Amino acid sequence: MRKTISFMAAIAMICLMAACGKKADTQQETVVYSVEQVLEAGDSLSGQEVTVEGVCSHLCKHGGKKMFLKDSEDGRLLRVEAGELGSFPQETVGQTVKVTGELVEQRIDEDYLMGWERQQEEAEAKAAAEAANAAANGAEVAEADTTKEAKGHCDTDKQARQEVGDTPAERIAGYRERIAEQVANGGKPYLSFFHIVANSYEIVGEE
Repeated sequence: MRKTISFMAAIAMICLMAACGKKADTQQETVVYSVEQVLEAGDSLSGQEVTVEGVCSHLCKHGGKKMFLKDSEDGRLLRVEAGELGSFPQETVGQTVKVTGELVEQRIDEDYLMGWERQQEEAEAKAAAEAANAAANGAEVAEADTTKEAKGHCDTDKQARQEVGDTPAERIAGYRERIAEQVANGGKPYLSFFHIVANSYEIVGEE
């Protein structure tokens, strides 16, 4: 009888310890990263769910689907995409925002740049053909603007990537120079850029 009671007491103690362990795990605070920390540790955090806090310095004008977080006035920028959330409200601008979502890596290498060049060449050829067709039909032909940004691109996005140049050709050349310099210093033959696809956010307060 005593052995049975002792055995039952041991089982109860194990269950209690397991329950306490689970409770402690659920009570652990979520690690909140700064923008700088996320960008510096991007290689190790990529593909994981992270929580980052920063000041929303800019909200995309095309429906508020992207916002950019920074640590300080001169800090680096981190792009946050709304994803399934749809969009971010205008009142996030100038506010300290805490965002949780998946950290995604985008790599820019020579294949990416060559594909970009092909797209630009195709766009220019299409514009030239349309202009020739219009001219043949006696319509007034406007000069095609081949320096337009890709859809969804903005100056803040370029700033976040530390791009140089205004036209696509200048930007592509700038990337090539950065990759060449990185490889010359023993680095990888591509540039990594990180952004977050948000699944939740919270406005913490004003800057």
